[in-house]
Amino acid sequence: MTGTGAARQTLGASVVGEFCRGALSLSATEDNEHILRKTREALVITRIVRMTFDPAHIADFEALFQEVSEHIRATDGCHSVLLLRDVRYPNVMSTISQWEDLDALAAYRRSAFFEKTWSRTRQMFAAPPEAASYKSA
Repeated sequence: MTGTGAARQTLGASVVGEFCRGALSLSATEDNEHILRKTREALVITRIVRMTFDPAHIADFEALFQEVSEHIRATDGCHSVLLLRDVRYPNVMSTISQWEDLDALAAYRRSAFFEKTWSRTRQMFAAPPEAASYKSA
């Protein structure tokens, strides 16, 4: 078994192992829901985009994020989106978004909404952004 099936099988075995050792005490229905939730979490794609802004545009970007974040969250396949600020460098911010799968992320990145938002955002950068996508190991 490869891909998604193998990940589910491995995760399912792990959760069942926890249950058998007494680490989990759930009813059969709760156990099934727990396994499904853990499986979905293991397969979710997390996208992190680190952006360094011109200090003059920090407030502009924060306003833009407030304007677009609900639309991003409502996009098919998006589980969440969050904006964080670096504790040492106030002009460095990261977005962390979680997506159902790579196809959902790719569809969002091809959308007119993304292109318009990214076009506005990139004008505020002081350095090129860094982006990476992750899944649970």
